[in-house]
Amino acid sequence: MQAHDTGRVWARGTQAECRMQPVRQDTLAVARGCPESTARANVYRMAAPSRPFVLRYFFVVAYAWTWAFNLVKILAQRGIIAAPLPFIGLDIAAGLGPLVAALVVTGYEAGGAGRRALLGQLLRWRAPGRWYVSAIDPGSHERESRDRFTFVTSSSSGVDITPPATPGVVLYPSRPNPVQSSAVIPFAITGASQGDIARVTLRIFNSQGRLVRTLMENEAETLPAVRAPKWDGKNEKGQRVGSGIYYYRLTVSGRDTSRRMVVLR
Repeated sequence: MQAHDTGRVWARGTQAECRMQPVRQDTLAVARGCPESTARANVYRMAAPSRPFVLRYFFVVAYAWTWAFNLVKILAQRGIIAAPLPFIGLDIAAGLGPLVAALVVTGYEAGGAGRRALLGQLLRWRAPGRWYVSAIDPGSHERESRDRFTFVTSSSSGVDITPPATPGVVLYPSRPNPVQSSAVIPFAITGASQGDIARVTLRIFNSQGRLVRTLMENEAETLPAVRAPKWDGKNEKGQRVGSGIYYYRLTVSGRDTSRRMVVLR
């Protein structure tokens, strides 16, 4: 007669009762202690992914680790003990409770190999180290290349901005993009002849199309012209805008050119 629960195998012979045998995940459990003449022990693979108490074990370790450092911080703030670390260090250490618990529980369930596999998953760099190039002509026709290429940057992150060789307008990407605090929006304009005058307006809109800020309003520019107005990340009321997608539109003598930028706070 045989019976098995979530984490154990219980084999029982006809004349003697076998002892309980603990079962580990992904291992085979063989009931021992029963004479082969009375009963043959069958082999079971544990059906449950982990022992019932593993989840509770994880939370106990996580909370114990976290509150150990929180308690030290509380006692140090009240002057009872001297802080072994700066308060920011204690906060960081306390925040590692779930990670420590995961490593402890994984090591208990899957051994050192499982712990190393978990660390490998946590420390693996997931962001692709890949860049793409986009070419834009004065007519704002854009094409992206996904071919592999190699480039070397100089100590300066700036890009030389020159007026287009033929009459037209070039609106460059904002710098930086994404925007955290402020950005410049460069553009270049060339007229049909030297000394032409163009009326320039530069506005910023949110993703709903509402006006956020006007940086230039119908200003006269002598061509060719290269400008880089600065935006301080605020709206017309002087309030900092929130994170999201924004559009800036350059209007030169009635002709519009737009680009997109992202604000991250």
